[in-house]
Amino acid sequence: MTKIYQSCSKGNFLNTVSDYVIDHLNTDLSKLKVILPSGLACNELQKILVTKLGSAILPKITTFGTLSLEGDEVFNIPSRHIATVSILEERIILAEIINSYDKLDYSLSQSLSLASCLANLFFEFESNHIDLLQLKNLPDLDQAEYWNVIYDFLNYAFEHWKKKIHSLNKVTRGAYQKSIFSSEIKRLKNNQDELLLIAGVIGNNLISDNFIRDVMQLENSYMILPPTMYLYDKEEYEQGDALYKIHELLKLLGCSLQDIKMLDSDKHKANMLDALIVKREFHIKRSDINYVECVNIFHEAEYIATRCINALRDNPDSKIAIIAYTQAAKEQYSVSLDKYGVIYQDLFGLDILKHNVISFLLLISKNLCCAFDSKIFFSLLSHPLIISEQTQDIQNIIRKNTRILISPDDVLELLRKYGSVDLYEYYSDIHNIIFAKLSSSSFDSVFREIVKGAESLVPDVWQEHPDIASSLRDIIQINWDINLDNIEGFPDLLKHAITGGRLASGSYSDVNITLCKSFDTTLINYDLMIVADLNEGVYPSDTYSNPWLSSTMKNKLNLASNQINFGIQLYEFYLNLQNKEVLLIRSRKQTSSKEMLPSPFIMQLKHILGDDIKHQILVLNSGSNASLVTEKERCAKSDIFPKVISATDIETLMRTPYNFYAKKILKLYKLDEIDDQPNLAEFGNFFHLVAENYTKNNLHSSEGFIDIGKSVLSHLLSA
Repeated sequence: MTKIYQSCSKGNFLNTVSDYVIDHLNTDLSKLKVILPSGLACNELQKILVTKLGSAILPKITTFGTLSLEGDEVFNIPSRHIATVSILEERIILAEIINSYDKLDYSLSQSLSLASCLANLFFEFESNHIDLLQLKNLPDLDQAEYWNVIYDFLNYAFEHWKKKIHSLNKVTRGAYQKSIFSSEIKRLKNNQDELLLIAGVIGNNLISDNFIRDVMQLENSYMILPPTMYLYDKEEYEQGDALYKIHELLKLLGCSLQDIKMLDSDKHKANMLDALIVKREFHIKRSDINYVECVNIFHEAEYIATRCINALRDNPDSKIAIIAYTQAAKEQYSVSLDKYGVIYQDLFGLDILKHNVISFLLLISKNLCCAFDSKIFFSLLSHPLIISEQTQDIQNIIRKNTRILISPDDVLELLRKYGSVDLYEYYSDIHNIIFAKLSSSSFDSVFREIVKGAESLVPDVWQEHPDIASSLRDIIQINWDINLDNIEGFPDLLKHAITGGRLASGSYSDVNITLCKSFDTTLINYDLMIVADLNEGVYPSDTYSNPWLSSTMKNKLNLASNQINFGIQLYEFYLNLQNKEVLLIRSRKQTSSKEMLPSPFIMQLKHILGDDIKHQILVLNSGSNASLVTEKERCAKSDIFPKVISATDIETLMRTPYNFYAKKILKLYKLDEIDDQPNLAEFGNFFHLVAENYTKNNLHSSEGFIDIGKSVLSHLLSA
């Protein structure tokens, strides 16, 4: 029985999956589980099935990342294998381990910054079954002595890491993923009426690859390959090719393409975009792709917001995706969307450092742990969580009666003199909280004091913000009792510990606009696809770089390389171009003044499409108005402009355009200056010419010598 299928059309992929589910796996949908590559794809497939089946029991639709234990298999796994460490726990535990290794001599703040990279490296090792001993035995390493030091540290850190995880009765991310996959295989083996369909998914490490291989050996498991009609058995694929991972998946499964049935072979119309993923020529053009360049990230964000507003005005049911690649760019896009009141779904999540509760905790910690600073003190009194008439009255009294605050006691004295009794008592309570004397210098003790202070100032803080409560619970549960040499460093440590954390922004099924990453949208159809932030170094991104391991070492260990990452992201880029209307946009400058180069994907696309891609530049006019001009309209043309110019000429054109104009267009050259007196060399040349002519003419009178001198001088001056 055929169990593996392929689909050539991205536009019909989820419809094809739904048709296959209904036509072939519909005996009891409650016993079917479907695995898709992203949560958005899961939601979309669910909507399609509801539309086609109406009110019916739907299958479980999930991703690899959200695959969970279920059924009797939950009871067959030791409890310590079910609980995994959180990202925050990982960071704190590994930071303490890095800090404890004396040979590297990293501070606690530096250790917290490096901890996430170390956690990702350990996960890569574990999920790809790599032993640390393989790292030590790598041959021909440059700077071998340095890497031996790194190996000794990694060995030390990994051993202490395992011991700490075991003491917490938890498991690492890699071990947890392995347990989940193993449990799923056992569930399917023990329940032949349970079915599994994997659709549009490729493995991202050895654990997931082995799971796909093993589960596809079961009779009750099925697969639909990611959409493409351009796989060829005989063709060799390099790591940077878009189809490399899909080809490797087929090799893993031991399949021949000739044996794989195409579910929708007549639904993809080959066009020039297909040249992105396969080395062949195509002649059907695509004219629905626009490429816009902006001056900076702020103009880019404004233009994106404007395009969304216009699209929804023209069609209120328009489905729009905005793809970003960096958190900084996403934040700027959010600012512009929020400014115009555009409702959107943010799959990046809110940066935890931007949450009011976190900023409140950090301000309390700065007042509690650091020397008195009037700016920080006023910031706390003005914070949205506690601002009130009383806090404003306190600030007004201070500003009215003094220019300088030296200590917290100065505030008490001012309020005793100029404030009411109620206001003085109100502030005294705040004063006793934010300027209390700390009883211990351990991180855990200080953190608990700060949390206690926040609860005293805002009693319902955790009830109003349960998302933050659950995020910070890990810090309390870890009981990080490391002693701080400098208590004033606590606010920075706390900030480093939670940096990078994200809070889910909620799901809105009726929202038209989604702000997300590239892989989220690859299998979904949109009326307008906005692929933003398309700069070199941003997309494709070097997600596999790690300060603990060089790229050469990673390649020798057969870890995912940057070339493989390039191919995966190129495939995502190709799929996201398969939409009704596509806007590619980038800013030439980010927050710095440095000029950015376009993504290599843009350069590749322009090479393929040529003039069929509409390249425009956002130009600012008078005031705040802006307009789009084509790249050709922006270029000056002239018949008198030189066809060949040197590198020096280009530099002159950039530095002083008028000098270039004078030299290369007007062809003006600097003349020798006329001196009042000839120099000795010029006089010598003149005398020799006169003497030569005098001798040749065989003259013997002084009058003849003078006449020859006048003739030579006249000739020289007229030259």
